[in-house]
Amino acid sequence: MPVELQSRRWLAVLFGTTIFLSALLLFGIQPLLSKAILPWFGGSSAVWTTCMLFFQVVLFSGYAYAHLLARRLTPGAQVKVHLVVLGLALGWLGYGMVGDAAAPVLPGGSWKPSAEADPTWQVLLLLAVTIGWPYFVLSTTGPLLQAWYGRLRPGTVPYRLYALSNAGSLLALLGYPFVVEPEWDLGGQGLGWSVLFVGFVVLAGVVAWVSRRPGGMMPGPEDATGGNGAPGTGPPPLGTLAAICLVAGVLTWGWLIGILSGLVAIEETLALRAVTGPGVVGLCLLPAGWGLWRGLRWGIEWARVALWLLLGISLVAWLWQDGPSLVGGGRGFDWTSLVQSLSPAVLAGFLLWCLDLPSMRARFENDSQLRLAPVIPTAGVRGLWFLLAAAPSVLLLAVTNHVCLDVATVPFLWVVPLALYLVSFIFCFEGERWYVRPLYLLQAAVSLGAVMVALGEESGLPVPIQVAIFFSALFVLAMVCHGELARLKPDPGHLTGFYLTVSAGGAAGGVFVGVVAPRVFSAYLELHVGLVLVAALVIAVLSREVWASRRTVDGSRPRSSNRVGAAAIVGWTALAAAMLFVLGRMGESTRRDVIEVSRNFYGVLRVREERLPGSGAAIRRLVHGRTFHGLQFLEGPGREEPTSYFGRHTGVGMLLGTKSQAPRRIGIIGLGVGTLSVYPRSGDRLTFYELDPDVHQMAEKHFDYLESARRRGVDLDVVIGDARLSLERQKPQRFDVLVLDAFASDAVPVHLLTQEAFAIYRRHLVEDGVLALHVSTAHFQLQPLVTALAESIQMQSLTVVSAPDLGRGQQACQWMLVASGDIVSRVPGLAGLDTVRRREEIPPTADSAILQPTARRVLWTDSFSNPFAILAK
Repeated sequence: MPVELQSRRWLAVLFGTTIFLSALLLFGIQPLLSKAILPWFGGSSAVWTTCMLFFQVVLFSGYAYAHLLARRLTPGAQVKVHLVVLGLALGWLGYGMVGDAAAPVLPGGSWKPSAEADPTWQVLLLLAVTIGWPYFVLSTTGPLLQAWYGRLRPGTVPYRLYALSNAGSLLALLGYPFVVEPEWDLGGQGLGWSVLFVGFVVLAGVVAWVSRRPGGMMPGPEDATGGNGAPGTGPPPLGTLAAICLVAGVLTWGWLIGILSGLVAIEETLALRAVTGPGVVGLCLLPAGWGLWRGLRWGIEWARVALWLLLGISLVAWLWQDGPSLVGGGRGFDWTSLVQSLSPAVLAGFLLWCLDLPSMRARFENDSQLRLAPVIPTAGVRGLWFLLAAAPSVLLLAVTNHVCLDVATVPFLWVVPLALYLVSFIFCFEGERWYVRPLYLLQAAVSLGAVMVALGEESGLPVPIQVAIFFSALFVLAMVCHGELARLKPDPGHLTGFYLTVSAGGAAGGVFVGVVAPRVFSAYLELHVGLVLVAALVIAVLSREVWASRRTVDGSRPRSSNRVGAAAIVGWTALAAAMLFVLGRMGESTRRDVIEVSRNFYGVLRVREERLPGSGAAIRRLVHGRTFHGLQFLEGPGREEPTSYFGRHTGVGMLLGTKSQAPRRIGIIGLGVGTLSVYPRSGDRLTFYELDPDVHQMAEKHFDYLESARRRGVDLDVVIGDARLSLERQKPQRFDVLVLDAFASDAVPVHLLTQEAFAIYRRHLVEDGVLALHVSTAHFQLQPLVTALAESIQMQSLTVVSAPDLGRGQQACQWMLVASGDIVSRVPGLAGLDTVRRREEIPPTADSAILQPTARRVLWTDSFSNPFAILAK
């Protein structure tokens, strides 16, 4: 008997380790490979969307493979086929070592894209060739090994293996931005992943060899006792837990009253934590303690809610205060803060473990109202499975895309929404108690309203508030979809088909956002579609239950539930109608005064004809998202004048307006409408580097800055493609001036603001050349970053801020000039400017001023960049 028990434990460890490692690798490669190819495609947020499309489709293929293998072949044939699949994965990895790639799973330089090809298909092909087969193998592991484990140990449900898979996934996602990315460069990350993958293949081969037997090992005593191996082991007495909750609730509220009344002195940030964190938890602990004391089931549910709140708020509070320093904010790691924040989390985790022990569950097992009968998988139910899985997938990609457009395309903003999506799936399928329908439907309605506000063009919300709204809405709406999906689970005989349909829905969501929407919609409407789809699905599932309850003849469902359900349907129908009305008005505002619109891989462009506020002059401007990239007067002397951020009084205007005896060579990264082409004179050579071919087409068609420069005798050229890749391929251009104006919306072009990128710029400048950077953003302070980058190439920097003059089409702007030696001596217009601490201090008689230097330094590299370190206060 001891030998048999030891064998069973060894089997569980072997299967568990393999599944954990496969999940770790499966989700670890996603941000790694996406970040590696991001600079090749201009840092566009669509890179991550396209990568997720690839990963979801391959994941679905892996589930389909596992489903067919387990159902169609004998155990021996399954093992033979899978061993061949594993061997091919090792060969694929070995082939990746041939070439100039830094690691087997990273693409070599030969895969850098050309400007002519469609970026979407380039990304998909690159991923397929680089990681396609290994990723497919990893995606098959979870469902296939769980099926094998269930065959070897009939009568068991491998929930522990499922939990290990989820733990590995979350560890990979949250560990990447906080641990992996700051510590290792891309080459080191790729090599580490490759070594772990070899170890996984070995473990998977051993598992396959063990699974060749037909099975029949019976569950051991530890299964009958809930897995702890001792039937008599149980939780602490119920009265003890009740007392802990009551005492903790009373002490928490006493402490909070002391803080609010001033009797307890505490740091302001810690006071905020106390009020928002333990205050909410204490509110839950008091009724939880009373319910536990009386032995009521709702008491244990309230206790679970309170403890999970305590656990989550502790983690969020620590990440909010110390997360930026952990990912490169400039401060050392604070172990004291970690202990203060996570000590409550440790206590909450212990009590949750006590509440989840088998004997505690058995104490309340007579109350089975929360248990749902398996659903018969009719065609309508299968359709709901598919759509309930597709909707959160659409929201995941659309929210990530939207946030990255306004902040930056960095791994941190990729993995957080993906982790929230995954956590919602874990909660809903771990147990029915996590999804409380009335609570989450109410939260979903509030979240939809908040998102409507944040989507408004005039919302003006700060970046942290926007990110919080969109990420919290994503989690709540994903909980609703996954919770309703879990309520529709069939009996175990249909589970493989259920999970296959769910994975197909997730892949369909990725296809919609990554392929269909950019080719069908002329604006970013996929988020709007996802929101409306969630509302429609809520109405559908509520209507289905109300209709089913009306047909019930045994009286098992009280009539009051019909009235509540009908009221909920009416409420959600009204909400959906209001959403459609608001979204329709938003769509009208985006089409107003538009003469041409274009959408491609890089974003949505609109050309508008409007009247300038104040003067009423007719203008034409180019808009990308919420940011406009240039305007031109349609008549009068202002037609040939530089406008928007490029006026003659700005930093770049004074630089390019400086007279030169010899013809100049000028390079400009970012075309816009071509406004800066007003400065070169006859004989000058002007080269624009533009990522988006549609921008070039619109600048030539609707604006005449470029044509006017050609008529003056300027040697003008436009190079289509990512500027950094183009400059890498070119020999030194010996620019006298190189201008960087490549901001899309308010997002930061991370790959153009790294130490390696500045080294490329320096190579293309003459000895006394000047680099000018447009750093006007609503959400970020780029001065510390550019200052550090200038110092990394042994150059000095100076910041010029300019006031707006809306009557002349001039916007408030900020430019940084970088050069070797004294900058003021090279730009005489700077000599008479005052020095100010912020733009609002510019004297009324002046248009511009020099911004006081900063003592802060933030340095980005290709391996690591942290946008939160430069977030505007």
